[in-house]
Amino acid sequence: MFDEDSRYALIGSVGACIVFVITFVACWLYAISHFGLFLGIGLGWIPSGFIAVFAALFVRFLWPLLLIVVALITIIVFVPQLINGNSKQMSSAGRGLTELYSRYAINGGEVYDNKTNLTWARCSVGQKWVEGNGCVGDAGDFTFDEARSQASGSWRVPTREELETLFRTLEVKYKGADPRPVTIDEAAFPNMDHFWYWSSTPANDPLAWYVSFGSLDGYHGYSGRGLRTETKAVRLVRSGH
Repeated sequence: MFDEDSRYALIGSVGACIVFVITFVACWLYAISHFGLFLGIGLGWIPSGFIAVFAALFVRFLWPLLLIVVALITIIVFVPQLINGNSKQMSSAGRGLTELYSRYAINGGEVYDNKTNLTWARCSVGQKWVEGNGCVGDAGDFTFDEARSQASGSWRVPTREELETLFRTLEVKYKGADPRPVTIDEAAFPNMDHFWYWSSTPANDPLAWYVSFGSLDGYHGYSGRGLRTETKAVRLVRSGH
């Protein structure tokens, strides 16, 4: 068994050997790269050896001091960065929550988006807004051509880009639970029984663009192209208040 002094000396000796080898090789390679192959190999080992010996002696006898210095540097340099990073993340999450619940001005069955200057129907076509109950009934299923025919007056089928403005992927962490993906503001758009919505944006025939507020392979909210004969839900929009 080693006594305390022997263990101290053993740690210092092993550390010194490791530091010597690493320092010597690094310095020698530096000499070769800066002074050429001939001088670097022929003479570079001399200063490399002196530097390596000095570093090894320092580690051999002063390795506890070296550990203290490294610990202090870590505390001074990295801890403030870690604290600032966490503060920024918390601030960003707070801004996200504030935006999520202050972005929309709700008025009965309509909701105005202050960010895009668009007014949305809170219910999908086929549902009916009932005060106190939200969107009642089942959302209709429409082909692409049927979806575009649902436009009435100033109400129209939104473009793909307009639907994408409703995406929200805010991870709200609960203690002991996984993050919960929110792809749309459920306070503004309640009773979502459909995830796939037609846009008015056509793609190469026979395809058209739709937007999904569900999840696919880890993506929460995405756009895709589907056959125009497929059936999906419709949410109407109009410009301005």
